[in-house]
Amino acid sequence: MWKIHLPNESEETASTSVQRKLYYISGKHCLVHQEGLYFREGLLQLAIGAELGDLDCAILLCRVETRNPLEEAPTTAFNMIKDLAYAGTNWEVIVLYVEILRQRKTATVQRAELFALAARAFEITEPDDRDLAGIPGMYVTTPPWKLLNQIADEILDDPSVPKNSEDYQLAVETWDKTIKAGALQYRDPEACEICANQLAFVTPHSDVWLNLMTKAAMNGRDDAAFWVGKYWLEKYNWYPCRGEPDTTAQGSIGIDWIEVSAVLNGEAQTMAERFLTLAFVHRENGLRQRGKDWLEVGQLHIQSSTSNEQEIQRHTKYLESFVRNWDRELKGVGNSAAELLGAPVKTS
Repeated sequence: MWKIHLPNESEETASTSVQRKLYYISGKHCLVHQEGLYFREGLLQLAIGAELGDLDCAILLCRVETRNPLEEAPTTAFNMIKDLAYAGTNWEVIVLYVEILRQRKTATVQRAELFALAARAFEITEPDDRDLAGIPGMYVTTPPWKLLNQIADEILDDPSVPKNSEDYQLAVETWDKTIKAGALQYRDPEACEICANQLAFVTPHSDVWLNLMTKAAMNGRDDAAFWVGKYWLEKYNWYPCRGEPDTTAQGSIGIDWIEVSAVLNGEAQTMAERFLTLAFVHRENGLRQRGKDWLEVGQLHIQSSTSNEQEIQRHTKYLESFVRNWDRELKGVGNSAAELLGAPVKTS
């Protein structure tokens, strides 16, 4: 004779917990498709999981909203994030909640409140390189230092905030603190470049400056690569141009960095200016033919720039005009290394 087994309370709880996780795993898998029927199915699976109380489902639904504002997270998921954010113990959830509020431009939440939440997230976190989203390239959480820096920056740019007010002074201190953290703790390329260019933080061409700027350059910041190049040009007697440069492989590292900066930038005008810089530096150091060679290298690189065809042709012809007249001086703007590199900075 068959007996019907009625689950007790603990068994029901365990069953619900497993069910919630199945909705999360299934929904997360569907989101990899990023659009279409599978994507919609993924949102539905996550919404059901959130209704059953699964926090991971709620987090992923809110992350989707930060990527696509049209996919507003269900109320249940949003409220779960809100409650946990105000508990102040999970920095990832705090950041997520603040990002959604800023994106929705929620009038009921004041900027001071967002500032306080972001400050709490910054306070309780440490640098972490893990993939927080679990889906590479889709829903990346903003580091707390960057979120707080952005809010501080908004306060500093707001003309309605008096510069002698406590709010403004707090924003100044916060901006300084967060940009330093971004550079020195999180190794963020943009923060490294910004920090290196702040005289209040770093002495130009000091070891700290070089370390920060090189980090930024090695992570694809073209302006940083240009300034690193200039540093090494000065270090190895390429600039100011006195005709005694170090032409060894090590001594030419500044030349390499300027070339890298041009390629990283990708815009025809800037590429032309930076290859012209290399050409002038060589010519003014007595290496006229090598300078001309750089003009021809620049023309080739410009052909693969990100600019439109008209700009590509315009700046290719611009460099060509220097190639044709390389053995005689031309009158006009931009005809010396000094005009393109600016004043030298004394190095030790």
